[in-house]
Amino acid sequence: MNIKNKRGIALITVMLISVIMLIMILSVFGITSNNALFMSNFRDRTSALYAAEAGIHKAMYQLSTDPYFAGNISETMSQGLGSFSADVTNGGLTATIISTGTIGAFSRTVRAVVETDANAYSALVCDGKITLSGDSVYINGIKSVKYPKIELGNIHTNSSALDAIAGDPSVTKVTITGKATAVGGVQNVIPDGHRQSNASKIAMKDLDKSALLNVTFTQSSIPADGQITQNTRIEGNLQINGNLRLNNNTVLYVVGDLNVKGALTGQGAVVVEGTTKLEGITELDLDNKTGVVIYGEGDVSVAHPLYTEEGKGYTRVEDVDVAKFFADMPANAPQSINSNLPPDAPRDSSFFQWYYEQSAASNPSSSFIIWRDGNPLLGQEGLSPDVKAWLDSGSPMSTKVQTWDARNRVKNSVEYYKSE
Repeated sequence: MNIKNKRGIALITVMLISVIMLIMILSVFGITSNNALFMSNFRDRTSALYAAEAGIHKAMYQLSTDPYFAGNISETMSQGLGSFSADVTNGGLTATIISTGTIGAFSRTVRAVVETDANAYSALVCDGKITLSGDSVYINGIKSVKYPKIELGNIHTNSSALDAIAGDPSVTKVTITGKATAVGGVQNVIPDGHRQSNASKIAMKDLDKSALLNVTFTQSSIPADGQITQNTRIEGNLQINGNLRLNNNTVLYVVGDLNVKGALTGQGAVVVEGTTKLEGITELDLDNKTGVVIYGEGDVSVAHPLYTEEGKGYTRVEDVDVAKFFADMPANAPQSINSNLPPDAPRDSSFFQWYYEQSAASNPSSSFIIWRDGNPLLGQEGLSPDVKAWLDSGSPMSTKVQTWDARNRVKNSVEYYKSE
């Protein structure tokens, strides 16, 4: 009797252990299954995020080739990596990209605000011919005034003419750090390796003249201080001997020719029915975030203030040596000079006089020596050899540079007159 009871107890114990083990096994299977499902969902969520980021990068690439692009970019990626749909809203200086990546039942959205890189723009892009004038022409570029990283200086025209980019007889030397490209032909005035004919057309910002003029004009003359605060319509030719600034997105409409012998700055639009000639100054308006739109029905000429028009081209009237000195400036000069520049170094045209005085001194400052020649122990390379050679070559004209700079600054007392 006791033996039978013990056997019954043993059977119940085995069954209990079997049930417990079965529960444990089923629990393990459940956990494994849930983990597998979790990992699958995690993978899809991550892939959707990667797809959204791919849309951001694709939109950024599109903006690098066309800085005015706005619209949608969609793509289904290979190998089951999902798809993305990126919407680009272009604000001019910045663009907003909202990209949604999708894979399976999961979607992730990424939003980015990007600044269009300076290298996406050429120094000059137009639909008409580009004619270079003056014995020395120099074209280079930097990323921005705030970040003076060297960028290539490019020019482009969508003109299909055989002489889409050419130089007039006054041109003796052209230096360009980037390329001169044209849908048509680029003449040999551009150095070998820096010109390209039969190039692709570059999309330009579409300017609607009727939309620009769809305002109410309340003024018919230019204020004496050159500050335009109301929409202004001028009948006849207009010449401004000084600076002109547009405020509050105003519009200046000239039913004739426009010639500005000073700086044209501010925010707004200038519409000219005739020819437009700008003879600006070398100063920059660092606070201007928008700029001025210029719409010209006739030719638009941008000339150095120390040039005068003679015949078909522009001829320099003075300071030839200074112009040639800067035309020979190495492309990396701004970056090399600004790197570790001593605090006591001038930041204006008197910099050159300071450089020559320090170079000629029997005991120049230690900060100057380290900046110019470098110091391996401090990890400073100093000026590059070509920049140092260029600065040394300009020693005889340091005074000329300062005189040129002072004369080139337009005074506040200016005169304005209108000719019919």
